[in-house]
Amino acid sequence: MAAKDPSVFDKIEIISADGSKSADIRGGTVTVQYFEDVFSPTISAKLMISNTGNTITGKDGKKQSLYNGLPLRGGEVVKLKIGSNSKESLVQGKYQYLGGNKKFRKARPIKNFKQSIHVNQKLSELAFAYV
Repeated sequence: MAAKDPSVFDKIEIISADGSKSADIRGGTVTVQYFEDVFSPTISAKLMISNTGNTITGKDGKKQSLYNGLPLRGGEVVKLKIGSNSKESLVQGKYQYLGGNKKFRKARPIKNFKQSIHVNQKLSELAFAYV
C-alpha cells in the first residue's frame, strides 16, 4: 500500500448528540484528515462534508439537510472505519516481508488481536519518559 493510494472508508457515520438520528455521510465526504501523535494519547480527524440537503427526515416528515436534520450543534459522534486499500491484511498475516537473509517470508497471523486503550496509554507514557 503506497501513500498515493486512496483510503477505503467502510463507514463514516454521524450520530446526533441525543443518539436518536444518524446518517451515512460517505457519499458527501470530500476530504478526511486523520492525525496521530506519539506524544498524545488521543487521535483526531477533520472531515469536509458537502451536503445539499435531503439527508435526514425531519419531524414533519420532509427531508432536511444534515445541519438542520440531526441537528449539528456540537456533541455529535462520528464513527469512522478505515478499511485496507490493499489485498494484504496485517493481522491475518496475508503479506510477505523481507527477512534478515534477504529472502521473502510469509507472515504468520496475529492470533487474538485486540487493541487496548490502556496499552496505548502506557506506550505513550513510555515515549514521554524518553523525551
